[in-house]
Amino acid sequence: MVDQRAEELRAQGLDEDAVRAWLAAEDGEDPRAQAAESAQFVVWPANWPALRVWMAVQHQWRFLGGRPQGLRLGDVDVALRRLRVDDADTVFAQLLEMQEAALEVFDEQRQH
Repeated sequence: MVDQRAEELRAQGLDEDAVRAWLAAEDGEDPRAQAAESAQFVVWPANWPALRVWMAVQHQWRFLGGRPQGLRLGDVDVALRRLRVDDADTVFAQLLEMQEAALEVFDEQRQH
């Protein structure tokens, strides 16, 4: 029997090692062992909705003076609705944290 979750993960672009790690975590196993074997990072199931939205909006930045200022929040809202995200408020908050981390990396890259 084909696991629909695995098919959806592959459609999102995850390779087989990442799919196995995600499914292991979803099924209550410790995914760190899978990640260590595959040299991949692990996305805990609770964070998967935020990652899905991030992947949908990762290129939707507002720029000022050639520098990214933040994600275009209207586009984030569209992604949350189109992806039918449960608990959109929590995922939105997670995206804001991811945005801040990305902006810090962008600033570091610009300084070097």
